[in-house]
Amino acid sequence: MKNKNVRKRLNMSKSLMLLLVMAALVVVFYLINSAYLSADNIRTILTSASLSGTIAVGMGLLIISGQIDLSTGATGMMGGLLAAVLLQTGMPWPLALLSTVLFGCVTGLLISFFVCVLNFISFITTLAFTT
Repeated sequence: MKNKNVRKRLNMSKSLMLLLVMAALVVVFYLINSAYLSADNIRTILTSASLSGTIAVGMGLLIISGQIDLSTGATGMMGGLLAAVLLQTGMPWPLALLSTVLFGCVTGLLISFFVCVLNFISFITTLAFTT
């Protein structure tokens, strides 16, 4: 029982320490540049972090389930490349966006088929999809 309490306090102190470090960084950045806490800057930070955050949530769920996906970066890069090529050819942006999302969905479905239905190892399957 005592061991559980110690672990709980250590986890709580780690979380508290992380929050304190983040607060200290915000103060330091504000002291360096007073515009750091402006609405425009906060919006820019949240916008730029949204893509990474979305990918991190998906990857976190995969890792929790015991799987590994190495194809996220390559699929995202190919999606961006596909969107750029489609827009350069004159395709309207809603159609280019839809095509890019469809590409990502098809890639994910193919990987899911190999991993879930054919029981391939996710590490090997997603590594193969990155090449």
